[in-house]
Amino acid sequence: MAYNQEELNEITKFIKDHPEEFREEIVQSKEFRKGFLLFTEQYLKQRIEEKKKILKRIILGYTLVGNKTDYELERLNDCLVRMTVPTLKFLIFMKKEIIPALENEINKELAQKQYQESDRSIEWWFNDMMINKSIWEPIEKWLNSTYSHSTDRVKEEYGLKKGQEWTYDSRSRAQTRERDKRNEVNESIFELVTLGVLRTKSAGATWGGGGGTDYALTTFGLKFLKQIDDVS
Repeated sequence: MAYNQEELNEITKFIKDHPEEFREEIVQSKEFRKGFLLFTEQYLKQRIEEKKKILKRIILGYTLVGNKTDYELERLNDCLVRMTVPTLKFLIFMKKEIIPALENEINKELAQKQYQESDRSIEWWFNDMMINKSIWEPIEKWLNSTYSHSTDRVKEEYGLKKGQEWTYDSRSRAQTRERDKRNEVNESIFELVTLGVLRTKSAGATWGGGGGTDYALTTFGLKFLKQIDDVS
């Protein structure tokens, strides 16, 4: 009971810290009360701090939206609850290290005249481009640059000077580390596809020249990514 009371106190403080979002006219609605009950139940069950932070962001988004029926509250909560911690941490990494480069690339495209004068909004074009950009290509580049034993960066990590050849033991350890990291990333990618955050897309040649499955964000994935801002 003491443990639950501590978390109830956290919820009370959370409400007090956001008086604008929890105005009386909002919290009195039947629709909001149902959503807040869902938040409370999930929060009291949750033991992962990162997930508790995201639950708070989800319910804050729910308070601000006009048409609450269109807000995918249950789906966002379900996705978060089902997501494993390693995959959540990978998604947070993606948001911080992978997504910004894609956003910059898209923003440069959107600066072109045809988009500025389009009858569709810049936000519409941005979202449309985001769900059609390969998310796997920049992840693959990151894996290669960070873990491939053929890069000078990895050689330096294992104590090799520029131009120095690998010893059998050190190369074996570097290759094992790369393989383990790729397996870890692939498991998170497959989980995110299952949860509807990512989708598979047809792929020709991938970065590096090989063929294979490509992945992109879904519309729901974009919504979920917005919930993990400022989560470390």
